Amino acid sequence: KEALLMFQEMHEDGMSPDRATILSVLEACSHESALTEGKQLHSYIRNSFLEIDCVIGSALVDLYCKCGSLDESSHLFHNLPIRNVVTWGALISGYAQYGYGDSASQLFARMKMEGIKPNKVVFLSILKAFGASARLQKGRLFHNEILRSGFEKDLAVANMLIFMYSRGGNMEEAYSVFRMLRFRNVVSWGTLLSGYMQQDRGEIVLKLIEKMD
Repeated sequence: KEALLMFQEMHEDGMSPDRATILSVLEACSHESALTEGKQLHSYIRNSFLEIDCVIGSALVDLYCKCGSLDESSHLFHNLPIRNVVTWGALISGYAQYGYGDSASQLFARMKMEGIKPNKVVFLSILKAFGASARLQKGRLFHNEILRSGFEKDLAVANMLIFMYSRGGNMEEAYSVFRMLRFRNVVSWGTLLSGYMQQDRGEIVLKLIEKMD
């Protein structure tokens, strides 16, 4: 909020923001879900004939997603001249955040067709979407994508796989991912224990708690 107020004072003093300032204010708008201020800044960028490059474009896509304006985010995304994995990831994350798993999946497929290699953020967003909806069939497909991409060893990705399988009731797969981890944290253990508790598998929970020690 302080950043937005200071930017307003800067504008009133007749000073033109540079690229770094614009990116900082866009981030502030995203954190505060300040859609009105974000739209005003977007208009300022257009009216000032500033170049909307990959970084600024990605920040705007992320802003609209975090403010719940997925239509505006999608429209902006498809009109950007250049997109990178951060731009794709911002929209995929937005779709996943609001439960549009199919849209996130379709966008992921298009991203791969255009030769963009998915990163950790993209995989986490997709897995979260299918974990929340307990749609394991599509989730398994992305598990295979993760194996091919080498992200299965990443703790955050592995924990999200455990979450996805646990929410879908497939504790065998959840435990398989858990067992393959070289390092585990409280999220790994907690997610697995929660999954077994949901299935009233108290005896397994007690055995796992003993192993935690």
